[in-house]
Amino acid sequence: MDLHVITKDLNHEMERIEMLIPKNFKYIAASATFTMMSTSLFAATNTYTWDGDAADNDIFNETNWDTGSGDPAGDPLKANTDIIDTDLVITNATGTPNASGGQWKIYKDSVLTITNSSVSADQGVGNWKKEADNTTRLRTSIVLNDSNLEANFIFYANVELNGNSTLTVRHSGIPLNNATINLLNENSRIVFNNENIAAVIDEHLSKITVNGEAAVIDTNMKLVDDGTGNGTILSVIPVPEPASLMLLSLGGLLAIARRKH
Repeated sequence: MDLHVITKDLNHEMERIEMLIPKNFKYIAASATFTMMSTSLFAATNTYTWDGDAADNDIFNETNWDTGSGDPAGDPLKANTDIIDTDLVITNATGTPNASGGQWKIYKDSVLTITNSSVSADQGVGNWKKEADNTTRLRTSIVLNDSNLEANFIFYANVELNGNSTLTVRHSGIPLNNATINLLNENSRIVFNNENIAAVIDEHLSKITVNGEAAVIDTNMKLVDDGTGNGTILSVIPVPEPASLMLLSLGGLLAIARRKH
């Protein structure tokens, strides 16, 4: 095969690969920008960090949290109380912190960040507080970093899954209620305990993005039955690394060249 033809084909393939690279990175950059914007737009005055000092794993027990100068005063974290202007941080928790006995209400100006931990809520997690018009609710932010969050449902929240993270929702009906989920890693997933595949497609797929892009079955994500017939597992389809695409393309060109030589 003529060397000029091989070179031309190779250049064409390289141009195609270069077009793919910024596209993949664009999704990640856009998602990261959105996260920074949402975090900075409603920067909380207070930060409560989980220390588990009460040794009962009760999220609604203020003794398990540290303000930087001691336990929170009063009852700002009790069940069914709107947590306002306060970021919540749970990192490397021992055991499973659990919100039991009421809704875990986190207002729009607060961010819940869970890192290297498993957290459970017996009821819902999100924002119940209405705005001044007494009608509108705005979503709070929940960030999982190599962590697991299990709840009956998510209510008015934007949830971001990073690394090896799993969001599990137990309820049937509307377990993602006015919520959005963004999966940012091929090891992140969503488990619906009581929603079959058809229900997930009909009711929830539009609320889910992968690296900031709309979830598309068998393109950037897949749905499988959880083995019970009642539940569904949503996982990310890995995107080949640009280097891998380049090697595959080069290998294909070389194979063509050998056959035509």
